[in-house]
This record gives sequence, structure tokens and C-alpha cells, in this order.
Amino acid sequence: MAGQPSLKTWSRFAAGLLGSALIGVALSATPATADFAGVSAARLGTAKLKYLPASLPPDVAAPVIATRKAPLVLDDVPRKPRRLTAELEAESGWLLVHQPGSVRALDRLLASLDYATPRGHRSVPPVAISAVPSDLGGHPDTAERKSLFIRTVLPLVLKVNQEILRERQKLLRIERRLGERLADSLPASERRWLQNLAETYRAEPGDLEALKRRVDAVPVGLAMAQAIEESGWGSSRFTRLGNAHFGQRVWSKTADGLVPTGVEDPDFKVRSFASLAGSVRAYALNLNRHPSYAALREARAAARAADRPLDAASLATTLADYSERGQDYVTRLQTLIAQNDLQAFEAAKLRPVEAVATLATAADLLGAQRNALLAR
Repeated sequence: MAGQPSLKTWSRFAAGLLGSALIGVALSATPATADFAGVSAARLGTAKLKYLPASLPPDVAAPVIATRKAPLVLDDVPRKPRRLTAELEAESGWLLVHQPGSVRALDRLLASLDYATPRGHRSVPPVAISAVPSDLGGHPDTAERKSLFIRTVLPLVLKVNQEILRERQKLLRIERRLGERLADSLPASERRWLQNLAETYRAEPGDLEALKRRVDAVPVGLAMAQAIEESGWGSSRFTRLGNAHFGQRVWSKTADGLVPTGVEDPDFKVRSFASLAGSVRAYALNLNRHPSYAALREARAAARAADRPLDAASLATTLADYSERGQDYVTRLQTLIAQNDLQAFEAAKLRPVEAVATLATAADLLGAQRNALLAR
């Protein structure tokens, strides 16, 4: 199919994704069942691959990687019928997790990407998880629940910041070329781009200083703290049903959102999103353009000018207007930042997309191991 990655590309990706313990097998269109490494596997059709981890317990089905549509499947059987589905996006190279499955399934996927614990992780895989697992809020191990929540949110914050910084870099390039000239001297395409950027961030197209203050990354530790507080570590109704990590309110009757319970005659809803990434993008845009957060933008610009890293606890002092709790909310954010060492994530970087598919073991896995299974 045009635009789709080749079967060889999928094979290499899968081998790297699941590590050297995996055994690759090409699956034919003929219905059949193979048993290998203690895991029973059905052949599922043309152009699909099944990878069977030899170390996986018998009660967990093997992942399936295919060349199209939600290809990666990780089932908890039989106790938990939830299913994890994901695919490698051809254009971006990101691993998109459409359905997170259970806590157990998602944790194993992230561990296979060498992303087992969030603390100290400065190299974060480009994996975008669409929603929290449905059993996250009730997971009995608090430490595991918090770890999985952080590992779910952190790549999304870094991804959104990456998108914003690309816009910022283009803006700075235009500013350097422009010098003392008027914006009218720019090519038409760049004038349109500036116009659209200014409309998005609610600034004047010719006011490059105002745009520079607004088009900038959000502090990672602060975003993590607010996601934790607003979503109750991913357990809130708004997060579970609406992928809302940041409690953003909407007042339009036609807007997507959930009506809060326990509030007498609420005139607002908590905005819902198709995915967690949408929630993070909306949060970043809110901080970057709403008048209530001008102080945060000024403090961030001052840190940039002084070549200082963004300090989450310090910048939290500018967010008293984010919540009706005011200063108590600020104190709570600072406590979360300190208790969970969230400032450390300011140094976190996304791995290059190529790093998701480690190619070193692909040839061996798709050679002798595959042929051995097909011969059975």
C-alpha cells in the first residue's frame, strides 16, 4: 500500500521493540495454529508478523505486529480481557498506543522500550499513549500506579514542547532575517504563517516580542505536577472518560466535555479530548496565551534571557489563578514537585525516533528463528 512502511521495516521495528528475547515468525494467509516458546499463537492473515517473547508468562498472549491498522496487540488472558493496540506511525516514527489495555500490559510494553521507571530517565522513547488504562485508578500498588502515570504523561509533554519549539525556531529565524525591516517585506508565505501563528496565540502578527514570549515550551516539571493534581494520578472521572489531565473548563453548551458532579447547577463542563495528547496541547496553549498566565510567560522569558533552566517550583508561584484554591493550589504544586522530584524531568529528552526500532538483532531474529517456526 502506498505510503505504508515495508514489511522489512515492520520486521526490524518489531525486533527492536521487543528486544533480543523475542522470536519472529512470518505469518501466512492460511489459517493455522503454531505453538512456540510456551505461547500458543494463531496465524492471522497476509502481511502480518507475530513475535513471541520466550520469557513471557503463559497467561499473557504474545504481541502482534502487522503492516496496517492497530497492529500491536498485547492481551491479558484470561483474567483481564483488555487488549493493548498500537502502531508505528510511518511519518513521525512515533509508536502510537491506541488502546492502553491494562496496567500490566502497558507496563510491559514500556519496559520493552527500556522505559521501566521514570525516575532519572533522561532518554524518553517517542511513544504516545492515547488514554490511561481503565484499571489504573484501582491498581493496588501505589508506587507502580504513579510510575506508570508519569511514564504515560512525560512523553506527551515532551512531544508537545517539541512541536512548540519547532514553531519558535522558525519564528526566531524570521526575526533574524527581518532585522530592522518591516514584516511587509517578508515573502507572502511567511506573512501568512505569522498571521496564523499570531491568531493561534492571540497576539499581533507584527509584535514578534509578544510572540516570542508566548511561543515557547512549558516547564516539564510544572506540567507533570498539574497533570498529577488535576487528574488524581490519572484516577479522576474526567481523565478516565474524557482524557482530561488538566481540568480545563468550557462554558459552551456545544463543547465536548463532562458536567462535574457535586456542583450545584454548574454552568460549565470539564473539556474532553479524543486523546491525552490533545489535553496536553490544549494545556500548553492555555498557559501560552491566556491573560491570567502572563506572569508565567514573563518569568519564563527572563529565564531564557539569563540562560537559566526553567524552575518548576518557582514558576508555580505564577499560577494562583489556575485554581479557585489560589495560593493553596500553588503550595500543593510545589509539594508535588519536591516529593516526586519532578524538576529532574526538565532535563528529559525524547530519543530519536529511529531508536525505537533497534536494528541490531533484527536480521538474526528474522532469519533462523523464523524459519524454524515455519518448518514446524
